[in-house]
Amino acid sequence: MIAYVQGTLKRIEENSAVVEAYGIGYRIFTPVREDLLRVGLDNPVLFYTYFSVREDAMQLFGFLKQEELDLFKLLINVKGVGPKFALGILTSLSISDILFAIAQGDHKALTKAPGVGNKTAQQIILDLKDKVAAPTSGSDTLSIGETQTAGAAGAMSAAADAIEALEALGYSHNEASEAIRHVAGWETLASEGRLSELIRESLKMLAL
Repeated sequence: MIAYVQGTLKRIEENSAVVEAYGIGYRIFTPVREDLLRVGLDNPVLFYTYFSVREDAMQLFGFLKQEELDLFKLLINVKGVGPKFALGILTSLSISDILFAIAQGDHKALTKAPGVGNKTAQQIILDLKDKVAAPTSGSDTLSIGETQTAGAAGAMSAAADAIEALEALGYSHNEASEAIRHVAGWETLASEGRLSELIRESLKMLAL
């Protein structure tokens, strides 16, 4: 119904912002993060929006990036994940973190978001694993709505093996996952089965 709201940022609250457009102040529920704070009050802003209508409320959810809105729409179609819940996930985790976790089947990473337990995290992965693809190294660009190829699925499996190996060396799950994500060309190493090389490069990242 409302594709976007463009106007002047007038107020930033705990989990929402107020945008004035043509004399009307729109309260938009949105992730309050550094990118929003950088906009600054009384400056122009554009939110890509989703209008939620329920029996007890009509609410407008908005995001500074179209990709975030696309991911939000996927999340709210997962059983047990409503708009406020999805907003919390997108506030706590970056786009790339969410997509990487889904593509890799890493439910532990998703439980970093407040209120997301193992059951919900596993449901998100089950419902969305064939609808998104992990971002490439050094990029937050999304591939939403794309089914993973066999090669991509193999790369995710190899990445999971590398994480398990790093955990056996004493690193935490999060440390191992982050290190692999920051290895240049990790997708190629994983898809080609060069697991020892991927682990070696990840250890270099962990030593930085």
